[in-house]
Amino acid sequence: MKIITTVVLFCFSSIAPALACLWDYDTVEMEREQFPSVLEILSGKFIRHSPAFYYWRINDRENALKYNPDSLALYDDLAVAHSKLGNQRAAINIIRRKDKIKPNLYKTYANMGTFFMLDNELDSAVFYIQKALEIDPNAHFGREKYQLYLAEYLIAKSKKGRLRLPLDKTVFDIPQDYYMDANPNNFYGFLLTKYNKNNQTTVKKLPQKTLEEAIKGVTGMLHFADSNSPVLLEVLGDLLLNVGDRAAARQLASRAYLKASATLNPSAQKIYLNRIELLLNTQLLDEKRKQYAHLTILKMQLRIELEEGQSYYKNIAADELLWIRSNKNVDKEFANKYYNAPKVAPISESLKEIKLLKDSIENKYPERTLIELMLAKDTLNDRAKSILDSLFSIPDTIIESEIKSTTPDSKSMPYLKYIVALVALLSIILVIKKSKTTKSQS
Repeated sequence: MKIITTVVLFCFSSIAPALACLWDYDTVEMEREQFPSVLEILSGKFIRHSPAFYYWRINDRENALKYNPDSLALYDDLAVAHSKLGNQRAAINIIRRKDKIKPNLYKTYANMGTFFMLDNELDSAVFYIQKALEIDPNAHFGREKYQLYLAEYLIAKSKKGRLRLPLDKTVFDIPQDYYMDANPNNFYGFLLTKYNKNNQTTVKKLPQKTLEEAIKGVTGMLHFADSNSPVLLEVLGDLLLNVGDRAAARQLASRAYLKASATLNPSAQKIYLNRIELLLNTQLLDEKRKQYAHLTILKMQLRIELEEGQSYYKNIAADELLWIRSNKNVDKEFANKYYNAPKVAPISESLKEIKLLKDSIENKYPERTLIELMLAKDTLNDRAKSILDSLFSIPDTIIESEIKSTTPDSKSMPYLKYIVALVALLSIILVIKKSKTTKSQS
């Protein structure tokens, strides 16, 4: 089933105040402790490669396959590189070549399932992810299981081959009560139904361990597939929100929904934004003044976090391009420098600092709106591709001649022979002087 993503309009009821919990720096820090790396994934401040790197890897692995055509790892690298540049059909064809060399491998079917999912071929994605899970159900920290559930959820949400966002269009008249039953229409409710069916239980909430595994699975998909996918962002928000008690990570959920809304049309955005406002009505900025969090503050916070993520990523992209042009082993250089997970700097929640923040943001980033930040994508133009291609087409004879040209010779250094002669003469004088001194002493 190939699903086409479209958007449908749905109207919200009015939002009424309800029970509230405090929304402050400690709150978001506690949410981060409970769900590590989620804020970094949402902001884009995580370890990832640039398009230039994947273009380099395609050239590098294709050359390597000429000398080692049966290397399974090279096929995986090559297929993933094509997938990362958006060419899922090329990735699928390459991984099929690998499967012919040595069939029935977990990594082959896991990659195949992912490529089909990214190409919106959900039935094929389910088929290959199931085959991967039959071989190794616990690989990738169990992420494949939740990728399978997500594909099944998307199939269930589609109508006549079309997927309409938001996937969950449920509306509440008041903010969700802390002890209400789970929402059966979103991804959390879908997973809860799966859990009860698989375990023959009738629990009303997912066990905390299962919930954390699901969040880890979805954040893994955002990391390794597409961190701007509105589908993945929505289901992440569902998981962070629908715990059903005070453990719900409402700040992170609000960010996920806000980012999910950014690339959609106004009718779909309205649904997400009203849902966020409903969430914010449960979050107090100032308990004494009964001042609640609001969307303007959340947008400013997310905007700063996205700027931080963009800045971090630009450094990676610049480093990778430098390593490529310097003819270095980019894989090795990247591992040496970047395999240390970064963290997003915390943003103050105080009203006083938020007011100052508003002006400083406009002065620092006047040309970039929140939506522009979310839509920002790094691509390779034709000139950049030609430069990278040229690195893999230089004959060895030219490289050797360039090495020789950098070696000093008598022509390039005309005074070298005079320096050498002078040193030799001084050495002879010292030897003669030492000899005379020895004779006089004897």
